[in-house]
Amino acid sequence: MKPMPTFFTPIGAHDASQQSTQNNKALSAVECVKKLEDLYDKTQTVAGASFLQICVLLKFFELRTTGSSRRQAATIASSGMPAKLNRHARTIQFWAHHFETSGALPVFLRGKHQKTESLMHDEDFMAKCAEWLHAQLPNERSPQRFQRHLNMEVIPLLTGALEANLSESTARRWMQHIGYRYGLWKKNVYTDGHEREDVTAYRERFCKLFLSLAEDEVLLWRRHGDGGFAYSDQ
Repeated sequence: MKPMPTFFTPIGAHDASQQSTQNNKALSAVECVKKLEDLYDKTQTVAGASFLQICVLLKFFELRTTGSSRRQAATIASSGMPAKLNRHARTIQFWAHHFETSGALPVFLRGKHQKTESLMHDEDFMAKCAEWLHAQLPNERSPQRFQRHLNMEVIPLLTGALEANLSESTARRWMQHIGYRYGLWKKNVYTDGHEREDVTAYRERFCKLFLSLAEDEVLLWRRHGDGGFAYSDQ
């Protein structure tokens, strides 16, 4: 089973690895713009999907050079794209981070990656899913919300697609694989075995002892000099 990071292979991976070895420092926004402009000049040899990434990232890093935050830059770059080619802002931030650290475009190898169903057997992927589920409140942890999280955030980051179409039944099956079971969530607290014979016998002994001690308590009223009364236990 291949680990999740192998889903993305940068263009010129060999050159990128040499560059990252020589210089571990992330590229600045200005350097990214210059590098992307160089790639733009070579678009005749770049696939359509990569051309789209170049255009989006150029806009992203241009906005970064003018002081925009990463979220603002990604949102503006996303909103400027045609609806058919639109990508989520978080996907664009992922592309930008990959380009900053490797100097190359992230490319999803369609047709050569693990199918969606087989992701259930990827330990790293399922660990991230389990982490998200654990962070949810019990009354908000449902297959429907998990499905939306996968379709709108997790899988698009892997594929670069606008939105995935993972079914609710698959999301439920993945939750079961992680260890969650369907059940009605209640705030009430229940104690199992409260009618067991040993529990009943212990409760009876405790109540008898408590009542016997209460009978030994005597309430005495004492008069104070100012006319008030107080009591003490003996």
